[in-house]
Amino acid sequence: MAKLVQAIAAGLLATCIGQAHADDRPACERFDWPLAIERSWFEAADLPPVETGATLSAMPAKGVSLKLKPAAEVKLAAAASRPTKLESPKSGIVTFEASAAGLYQVTNSAAGWLDVVQGGVVVAAESHTGNRECAGLRKSVRFNLTPGPVSIQVTGASVDTIAAGVRRVE
Repeated sequence: MAKLVQAIAAGLLATCIGQAHADDRPACERFDWPLAIERSWFEAADLPPVETGATLSAMPAKGVSLKLKPAAEVKLAAAASRPTKLESPKSGIVTFEASAAGLYQVTNSAAGWLDVVQGGVVVAAESHTGNRECAGLRKSVRFNLTPGPVSIQVTGASVDTIAAGVRRVE
């Protein structure tokens, strides 16, 4: 019995040590996929400001700084897929043209619910990753999109602006 207890204790210790090493990575490296590109975009001084409701011919290569408004003032492309818990939430939407079909990664800088809408329908996410401890990066979500207009909408935010970037995943 003593040997069994020792074996269990050794296994638990090994697991804890392994988890401690995995958590030693800096906060901004604890996403499920690399976001160094988006982080550099969002830290750049030339991130173009975009008003909520704007329609762009294409998403700028380095993303945008989306100006949010009180939720009641924003006309979304589709109802948000998740209700907000905030008393005075902010929302924003930007529409751009996707040039090709494929897997796209949409990343934002701060807390807020992220939906992607095509053809008036919220597109189901393929996968997502998030981290509350990384300053300037909050969430990245992957969607399969087709060519044509795509709306990115942020709801339930508490900030006035949010950096958002889109890139095709190869």
